[in-house]
Amino acid sequence: MAKSMINNACRVYVVDDEVLIATTLAAILKDHGFDCTYFTDPLKVLETIVPHPPHVLVSDVMMPGLTGIDLAFEVWKVCPDCRVFLMSALDSVEHMLPQRSPHGPQFQFFNKPFHPEQLLNALESRISFGS
Repeated sequence: MAKSMINNACRVYVVDDEVLIATTLAAILKDHGFDCTYFTDPLKVLETIVPHPPHVLVSDVMMPGLTGIDLAFEVWKVCPDCRVFLMSALDSVEHMLPQRSPHGPQFQFFNKPFHPEQLLNALESRISFGS
């Protein structure tokens, strides 16, 4: 996939308590031109979103301290335009979703393991600025 010129302006937060997954995904996204920061503690994201809100959140679902779903809702309160991509090794996480509101965050799920190209394609097709 060719680097998109718009990627440089796209701040992506990758959150996974497994360091190898967080660092690998962040490195892949950086290699494709995204402004990417990784976190292994979801609570650290909450300290960062006010001064530096992300355009995209890529988060594991099951993490200690805060689930990726709960994190997504907290990020959405500060950054309602943030796109959310959730990753999980669980077969289904639908039961973990709170009652959805048409005005709440919309999630796209990836079942672990997945090929990074799937995430890159999803990012390229879902991100837009100025809307």
